[in-house]
Amino acid sequence: MDAFERRQGEIERDTALCLETLAHFIFYWLTRTEPIPEGERAAAHAVGQRRFDHFIQQVAKKLGNEHGIAARLEGIDASPGEASGAPAD
Repeated sequence: MDAFERRQGEIERDTALCLETLAHFIFYWLTRTEPIPEGERAAAHAVGQRRFDHFIQQVAKKLGNEHGIAARLEGIDASPGEASGAPAD
């Protein structure tokens, strides 16, 4: 039974990681900029790297403090529009 509970905890952690990653990917995908001209690609690459680093930091932060998407969804009822005290960011 202990092994089952331990594995269940691992599955929940992995699911939270996937959900948090997907949520942030969608946010960044929807807010991305148009293609950059050839002469400005090096600068754009540097900006992209900083954005990616920020993305990874945000996923880690949300998973670490349990105020991420998964934590907010736990309080949502099956009925549309009803949430029971979901924490705000």
